[in-house]
Amino acid sequence: MAEELQEAAKSIVTGLRQAEELIRQGKKEEAKKLYRELKKQALEKRLYKGFAGLFRKVERLIRD
Repeated sequence: MAEELQEAAKSIVTGLRQAEELIRQGKKEEAKKLYRELKKQALEKRLYKGFAGLFRKVERLIRD
């Protein structure tokens, strides 16, 4: 159980970093799609609250 959560957390953080990079490359639509998938995954695993700051950072980048 703990290992599963650890892997999910690692994939979420990696995905959020990837979304940031996509935005910087000008690929906002791909970043939005990835963001939505990651948010859904984080909510399902109950990890969203712990990574809320990272999610908000990506949201700001998407909006700008």
